[in-house]
Amino acid sequence: MMTINQQLQQILKLSVKDRLHLIGQIWDSLKSETKEQSISLSEAQEIELSRRSELLHHGSAKTYSLEEMKALKLTR
Repeated sequence: MMTINQQLQQILKLSVKDRLHLIGQIWDSLKSETKEQSISLSEAQEIELSRRSELLHHGSAKTYSLEEMKALKLTR
């Protein structure tokens, strides 16, 4: 059996399109598994999630468009 690092090295050889497809498959598998299992957050995670939720609810969260994120990445 391959280690996680060995698996990652194989994954990194895939095309961007294939890696994105794999991400989608992994994400979908997490969604179905988390419905079956109770995943608990730490107290710090709960606090941060509540803080961010409040910012979104009150319209004061800073959001970025995809174009802004791409531009931000190019400047770093």
